[in-house]
Amino acid sequence: MSVFLSRIQEMQNKLKQLGEEISDKLVITKILMSLPDQYKHFVSAWESAPDHKQTFDNLVARLLVEEERVKEKNYDPEQASSSAFIARNRSGVKCFNCGRLGHVQSECRSKNNKNNSEEKNEQ
Repeated sequence: MSVFLSRIQEMQNKLKQLGEEISDKLVITKILMSLPDQYKHFVSAWESAPDHKQTFDNLVARLLVEEERVKEKNYDPEQASSSAFIARNRSGVKCFNCGRLGHVQSECRSKNNKNNSEEKNEQ
């Protein structure tokens, strides 16, 4: 958001250097129209604020605070930790028991599996 806002301000300054004066009100309108849908409540609140509080600096400050709030709202700790449970590709893993690819010895279903025969002998 800060990069976006600084680009807008930079464009405004370049146009000013070229002799084209653009009002802060027009820049504010452009910024508000460029915001994604998740900021629609922010835009409504901004538009209902008194005119003397609708300054460019005030908008920048409020947008940066709102950006942090949106980030916190969208953060899902379950989604972040669920990546630990994603299955790994085992197509290149070779079993030391049967020599086939795709599994390891402890998961081997082969009849000559030493682990299976030891378990049967114990019972």
